[in-house]
Amino acid sequence: MKIETLKEAGKISQAPRRGKLLAYTPKNVIFENYSSLSEAEDLLSNQDLLEVHLFDSISEYRAIASESSRAPLGFIDCIVSDAVEADAVQYRESMFVSPEGSKALNTVNYLHTQDGTGVMYVSNYRFATREV
Repeated sequence: MKIETLKEAGKISQAPRRGKLLAYTPKNVIFENYSSLSEAEDLLSNQDLLEVHLFDSISEYRAIASESSRAPLGFIDCIVSDAVEADAVQYRESMFVSPEGSKALNTVNYLHTQDGTGVMYVSNYRFATREV
């Protein structure tokens, strides 16, 4: 998956205008701040992308490479925000992703209760910046 493909056929134009970028390639992981979508696109140019997350404190753009017949363009992408998951209970967690603890990744999990059983399940998630 290439950034050019996401720009042409994906929802990347709806990504947060600035925030954090987390991307997986076959050779490395990119975890950087970005101050504009064009800067994020520059960081991802010439990369063979497996997964991309662009997020801020309120929403996330996510794209995942896929060979499934359900992904005829070769990827699945979506926007996740509190507005999209308005009826869910939120569970938030933070984890450090660098040995010195200087980089943290915050996750907002959206929980629903299964009817009749009371069992809770995670229906979706998104990454978030520290302002959560």
